[in-house]
Amino acid sequence: MVHPSWKDYPILLKELDFSKNTDITFRGSIVKASDLVAGTSKKLDWRCSVCDHEWRATGGNRVSGKGCPACSGREVHSDG
Repeated sequence: MVHPSWKDYPILLKELDFSKNTDITFRGSIVKASDLVAGTSKKLDWRCSVCDHEWRATGGNRVSGKGCPACSGREVHSDG
């Protein structure tokens, strides 16, 4: 099974909020979000590159095509 790589999803890598994705543990060790596979089941913090909305979602949801909930009308934008 091939795991999705961040290089295959540059927009997702761009939208990862590295300032909030700290203290992520994987197999007992602290890792950077970019050290995980793009389709991780871990919830990560994201910041939309279009509207700057912030939200949490798994990498798997993002890889499957789920984008910013504010841009799609599923959530109110973070600034109201």
